[in-house]
Amino acid sequence: MKLLSITALLSLLLISCGSDKEELSVNFKLENDSEPLVMFEEYEFGETGGLPFELTRFSFFVSEVNLTIDGQVENFVEVDYIDLSDSHSSLDKDREGFVYVIGETEGEATAISFNIGLTPEQNATLPTDYPSSNPMSKTAEYWSGWNSYVYVKMEGNIDMDRDGVKEQGFALHLGTDEVMRSTSGTYSENLSITFDLQDIFTCGGDVFDIQTTPMIHSLSQADKAVELANNFECGISYDN
Repeated sequence: MKLLSITALLSLLLISCGSDKEELSVNFKLENDSEPLVMFEEYEFGETGGLPFELTRFSFFVSEVNLTIDGQVENFVEVDYIDLSDSHSSLDKDREGFVYVIGETEGEATAISFNIGLTPEQNATLPTDYPSSNPMSKTAEYWSGWNSYVYVKMEGNIDMDRDGVKEQGFALHLGTDEVMRSTSGTYSENLSITFDLQDIFTCGGDVFDIQTTPMIHSLSQADKAVELANNFECGISYDN
C-alpha cells in the first residue's frame, strides 16, 4: 500500500476542515408600507393620501456585526458599507433582496446584532486614515463640516404640490455620534432584515415633516437626524 504524499494529505485535511463550515449571511430588503419598494417607483409619503415620492438611494454603514455562536458572542465585521439602491432597482431584484455575506462558522448561530452607523471611535477618524479598500475611505460619505461620516443616506424626489411632477429632491442624511443605533434579533440561515420606509417616516404616529425638512445637511438640523434615527426602531424587522 502506497503512502499518501504530503501534498495529498494536506489537501485531504483542508477539505475535511472546511467541510463543516457554514456561510453566514443576511438578506437586506426595502419595503414601503409592507410592500416591496422599487427605486424610482411612486409611493405615498406618510399615510394614505400623502405626498407622492420616489426613492433613488438607500445606503448605510454597519459596524460591530456580532453573532452568537454556540452561546458565545463573536465579532465578524468591524465596519462595512451597504448600498441597497441597485439591488432594489426592479421588482424582481427587490424580491431577491441584497444578500450580505458575514463570514463562516463551524458552530450554530442563534442571534445577530449590529450598529447602523459607526462607533464614536470609528467616527473620530478620517477617510484619509484608511486604504482605498476600506469602506471608511469613502470621501463622499464624510462631512467635514460635521466632523462625521454620513451613517445613512435616504434620497429621492417628491411632489410637494401634488401637480404630478416630483419637482423637489430630498436628501435625508444622518450623521454624528448621536444617531448611531444598535439593533439585534434572532439569526437563522433564512434571515431577512427589512427596512420599511413608511414605518421610518411615521414611527409613533407622527409623520416626518418632509415639506419643512427635505434636506438634512447642517448641524442646525441635528434634531431631525436624531428623530429619524429613533424611527429606525419602528422601521426594522427581522423575518426568519
